[in-house]
Amino acid sequence: MIGLHSDFASVMIRETMTAVEPFEDWSRVRSPSRAARRLKQGHRQNIVHRYKPAAFQINGVIYAHPEIVRELRANSALENSKASLADATNNPVPLTLSDAGSDAEGRS
Repeated sequence: MIGLHSDFASVMIRETMTAVEPFEDWSRVRSPSRAARRLKQGHRQNIVHRYKPAAFQINGVIYAHPEIVRELRANSALENSKASLADATNNPVPLTLSDAGSDAEGRS
């Protein structure tokens, strides 16, 4: 397990492949209500049982599937880059020609 400590929320996040939720995929069924009724009667239906990534919180630790942690990292990196860009646009640093390494006509 790899841990990712989130500074902004002070919550420990741990990756685990077992953090999944089961769900039934009814997309291959023509009439879901009819299929549900027939399923109760014991007839087989064209329902697929699958698993999707999930996250659970137990005793202050969030256990999440690696796909969810990857999305969290990407979103936090995106938010950090947006925040640094906002800081740069709100507090611009004035550049002088000596900082750019050229004279007034643009020659080096």
